[in-house]
Amino acid sequence: VMRKTYGERHPRFASVLSLSGDLARDQGQLDRAEQLFERAAEIFKETAGAQHEFYLHQLSNLGSVHLARQNWAMAERLLRPALTGLSAVVPDQRYTAIAQVRLGAALAGNTQYAEAEGPLLDGYRSLRRLTGHASAEVRAARDRLIAVYEAQGMPAKAAAIKSDR
Repeated sequence: VMRKTYGERHPRFASVLSLSGDLARDQGQLDRAEQLFERAAEIFKETAGAQHEFYLHQLSNLGSVHLARQNWAMAERLLRPALTGLSAVVPDQRYTAIAQVRLGAALAGNTQYAEAEGPLLDGYRSLRRLTGHASAEVRAARDRLIAVYEAQGMPAKAAAIKSDR
């Protein structure tokens, strides 16, 4: 319907592609999700520019596909510019916090625990403030942060996050 109404190069059609990519990723259809996010990114870049939050969010989404594949280096290559751009354009927004957590996860996956702590902690705090303590995103960020602290032998920091409910 969106394709017929707006055409294949319209941002609204790109939004549908992005939502479809979320669904495909969540169902484990990573190749399909990657295709959908790439197409959405292409449209947003063409119509809004490479520094627009919609394009940058698609970079973060592509990074999430590589996180799911445990391709930490590729995830980091996508998530760093996504986070830099989102932090500049929409610093106090949910998608920026999600990109922080995703970058932290990529760094932790690559055993760069000390570097992972900053984005994970910042993303966790922002998500907690923006979405509440009980959201699935907050719980996932909390779990990743605890794992980073435990991997570094920092049980006191892990315990502090565990009790932060």
